[in-house]
Amino acid sequence: PGDAARIIEAAEKAVERRVDLLGSGEVALGWPIQWHRDFKSGHSWPMAPFRRLNILDLDRDSDVKVPWELSRLQWLIPAGQAYLLTGDERYAEAARQVIEEWARANPLARGVNWACTMDVALRAVTLVWLFHVFHHSAAWHDGRFRADFLKLLYLHGDFISHHLEWSDVNGNHLITDAAGLVVMGLFFADGDAPQTWQKRGWEILTQELPKQVFLDGVDFEASTAYHRLVTELFLLPALYRRSAGLDVPDDYAA
Repeated sequence: PGDAARIIEAAEKAVERRVDLLGSGEVALGWPIQWHRDFKSGHSWPMAPFRRLNILDLDRDSDVKVPWELSRLQWLIPAGQAYLLTGDERYAEAARQVIEEWARANPLARGVNWACTMDVALRAVTLVWLFHVFHHSAAWHDGRFRADFLKLLYLHGDFISHHLEWSDVNGNHLITDAAGLVVMGLFFADGDAPQTWQKRGWEILTQELPKQVFLDGVDFEASTAYHRLVTELFLLPALYRRSAGLDVPDDYAA
């Protein structure tokens, strides 16, 4: 009870480009959105190859998580939910405009929003979800937009596949990368690259699940926030596999 009203309210904020991220309080992003800027400190990162960017300068008051969180595009999810509830084309058009704007401002592998594969993967999952929601809408039927969108999504999958975040002790970053690969591969389905993505991503998830989750079901990073995150990251690719008619082993599901 009350969820529909809450969703519509959040969706209207998304249409108006008003967000509340990482405790910022409500912020009006405006037109166009400054995708490379930490709106808390005012610091902006240059449009340079992502490996050349200094994103961990602890002597600076900026927080790279702000543009990263913004560029995950998860704040558009209420617009998708509201569209499913109402069929109002405004939500589809608003989401399309934001995605087109993001693509123009963030060419492949340039800028701060390509500097962390985890965030690329989370954005890719969001984009797939938005496509499933909006693809029947009038705003998303334009051939040019659809071609540009699919190209953008394919580049995300290709980028993730080449920049997996392996570590001495693998954690939620690698899990996110793998989840992104599974979702990208299942979305595109045909072709050597997508098949490789989904198989590699699923292989990583099935290998890492027993390593990162204790027998009592608790994530080894011992953070309630991370526990919820990795639960969703292990779950969503498995649900997507099932919807595509692929197997999810009993021990994984358990």
